[in-house]
Amino acid sequence: MNAHPRFLVRALRANAMFSGISGAALLVLPGDWARLFGVLDAPVYAVLGVGLLAFAALVAWVSADPVPRRPVVRLVLGADLLWVTATPFVMVLGAAAIRAPAQLLLLAVALAVSVLAALQWRGLRAVRYSASGTCGPASRGSRPSRRGSGTHSTRVS
Repeated sequence: MNAHPRFLVRALRANAMFSGISGAALLVLPGDWARLFGVLDAPVYAVLGVGLLAFAALVAWVSADPVPRRPVVRLVLGADLLWVTATPFVMVLGAAAIRAPAQLLLLAVALAVSVLAALQWRGLRAVRYSASGTCGPASRGSRPSRRGSGTHSTRVS
């Protein structure tokens, strides 16, 4: 089943909202997060919150375009995948210090980010970009034809 052409924009907006809410929670309540995790001082959580708010602003800006630019969407996807990939390392390296509820929260956030990344990837694949910057929904199983798509004519007189 093909995704609706607006699917990518909706997936990006969901990512922006999730990142913004997460960033605001970290920024507003850094001491509570420090106590929950049992590692790192409160200012570290506040800085992480500012970073997530900046990321949320970037993703919201990208989603404001009816057809977000492919390289920027790939940047967002890369950041999401980096977050998901880093989570197990953080959990293993901090296993002795990070409290169990915080470990579960890390897993839940990684799962949510994974789902958002998968939705964005599906949306990106549903949009067909041309060299001229125009776009449209991608047809399932079809690829742009190279025959007759150039400026050279193969007409015989």
